[in-house]
Amino acid sequence: MIDLLSENLNKETQKRTGGVRLSLCKMFLHEKTVEIVIKVLEAEKNNRSVTLSQLAMAVSSPYSYVSKIVKQLEEYSLLETKLEGRVRFIKLTEFGSRIAEMLSQLFTELCKDVKSLNRLKILEKVVDEGKDFRSVAGALVELESLKSCENEEVRREAARILQKALRMVA
Repeated sequence: MIDLLSENLNKETQKRTGGVRLSLCKMFLHEKTVEIVIKVLEAEKNNRSVTLSQLAMAVSSPYSYVSKIVKQLEEYSLLETKLEGRVRFIKLTEFGSRIAEMLSQLFTELCKDVKSLNRLKILEKVVDEGKDFRSVAGALVELESLKSCENEEVRREAARILQKALRMVA
């Protein structure tokens, strides 16, 4: 039964996309789709309803584009819309909420400053292996510069390692 439904959905999707099979995985590779799902999740976590026009403004995209994405997400049973008067309210389904939580976590991880975090690991190793001021002086300069990074996690780690280095050389 599920295979039959999936097959029908794939045929319908191929018709709408000119024969190109649009999978859910490919759809989520688009940043705006992820952003839309995360914005709906955030609204629900704050006990707020979100309309299609609010969502379009929140993700800085045209209403027509967001409407198209929301329709596709509805077809995959990730979102539900409810028309009240002339306004469409959007909410996640149970499955959509699970996907949104995972995407939110993945988005958070992908937004990290991985390059700086890796530099911090190396600098901490230099500090841990350092014996005197001379051996950690370069790391101190680098850590000081990382303290002014935009990323909060990088700034916090840089400050922690810097304190560790200063205690060692004091």
